Amino acid sequence: MNSFLLSLLFIIHSDFSFKERLSISTEYDSNIYRSTYNTNEKIISDFDLRLQSDFYFRFSKDKNIINTNLMNGAKLFINNPDADTIVNQADISYIYKMRILTPEIGTEIKDISSINTIQDYTILRPYFNLNFKINGFFLKLATGFETFIFDFNDNYSYEAPLTGFLTMLKIDDNLNLNINYIFKYEFFDSYAYKKAGNLDSDSLLTEKTQKKTADTNHNILLRLNYESDILLSLSYNPEINISNSIGESVFRQRFQLSVASQIFLDIYINILLSFMVSSFKDGILISDQILLINDNENRNYVIIKLSREIVKNLMLEIKYSYFYSEFSNYTTSFSRYTIASGLCLRF
Repeated sequence: MNSFLLSLLFIIHSDFSFKERLSISTEYDSNIYRSTYNTNEKIISDFDLRLQSDFYFRFSKDKNIINTNLMNGAKLFINNPDADTIVNQADISYIYKMRILTPEIGTEIKDISSINTIQDYTILRPYFNLNFKINGFFLKLATGFETFIFDFNDNYSYEAPLTGFLTMLKIDDNLNLNINYIFKYEFFDSYAYKKAGNLDSDSLLTEKTQKKTADTNHNILLRLNYESDILLSLSYNPEINISNSIGESVFRQRFQLSVASQIFLDIYINILLSFMVSSFKDGILISDQILLINDNENRNYVIIKLSREIVKNLMLEIKYSYFYSEFSNYTTSFSRYTIASGLCLRF
């Protein structure tokens, strides 16, 4: 009984807060399976209904803080129900807040599943961070372990310890600079390949080795943010992946521009542009399957969104997205666009 009363008093004298974002939209997708051109696969388009819930919960007591972010979503297609997709994502963390140093421990989980497993994967990422904040400077020292399970092809499933840092420097009231670096050592379920000869000037013969595939990945981000009547962000994201399997070593550079502003009649516009340049050490790319998983990470793209508040906390949104391959003349050339409109409720 006493322990129950103590627990009740603890809860009563604690702070709770939550935010919820519910959205429903309909979308036309020109390439629902994210198929590449110049292959035997047929390009199929369809309309879908998208439902999504984003829930944020915060519990705090003295220096103890628990944060929970839950995202649940579904895409339901009209003519191709085997492409229906369920997305579940969670980020749960515990923070012990101190004046300068703040330790944080948590885990991130993301699962995408559908009847057709071509794009299904699961990511599990437990982590431990140390956060430093002094005046206008913020530093996060990060470490963790990532497990990636690709249901369609186990060759791309891997486990990876990771470490790095994330920084934010406030230059003035409107300007801040981010410099981030993450290092991952990825070891795969599959065996590495080596060169066995040449088919022609552009193609290689390869053969499987007895060594498991292992990649060393360096990911750097430089981003400059300007916040005033207009929100402007410029970023440069070089990524170096060194692999013991031929054709998998790559130096990839992403350039991004993000703009957000109010234009007229209380309408807000968001524009996101991303351009990517990749250079493969061996001059070839054995497989492009892994690039088909996540458009906004592995493609060039243009996203334009218009939004307007209809009544308090209820937004009407219209969005156009176009994704395309950087290999315009490559056998895995890719193109896809979506047009969506919907309602978003925040409370």
